[in-house]
Amino acid sequence: MPYEKIVTKEEMNALFSLDKVPQDHLEAIRPRILKRVMLVVLILLIRAVAIIYYPEYLVLDAFNQSLSDPDVAFNLTIVRLSLAVFCLMIYLYSFYRNVYFRLANTAVFIVLCTLIWRDFESILLLDLFNSLTIPSLGFMAIRFIAVGLIVRNYIDLNR
Repeated sequence: MPYEKIVTKEEMNALFSLDKVPQDHLEAIRPRILKRVMLVVLILLIRAVAIIYYPEYLVLDAFNQSLSDPDVAFNLTIVRLSLAVFCLMIYLYSFYRNVYFRLANTAVFIVLCTLIWRDFESILLLDLFNSLTIPSLGFMAIRFIAVGLIVRNYIDLNR
């Protein structure tokens, strides 16, 4: 005997809470989120350009001297930037279409935190405390700024 049940809109919203942000809430916070995303992109682009010109200040460079070669640093940065552009396109698509934007925001937060963790892990495992310089700490601080901006987006989305 088939049962026909009607699921209300409120029940569907509870089941698929990560699917969409309420439209009126998203329209209210859309300019702030867009400004923060553009700041993150600008900050990470500045970091990438600085790494191309000053690869010796990268945290892993003290362990892997091949990164001091400008060609290797340039190629590595290009590969990383291409991956970042791909992720940015997914993020912006979910932002403009309001499809799984909370999930995309959380994924970006996790990726940025993973990169910071990798820097800390390399410092601890390779015992690089004595080789840390102000510019290499600045490169790490740039990632912290990006994470802070993404966290602000997450907080605004979940209010």
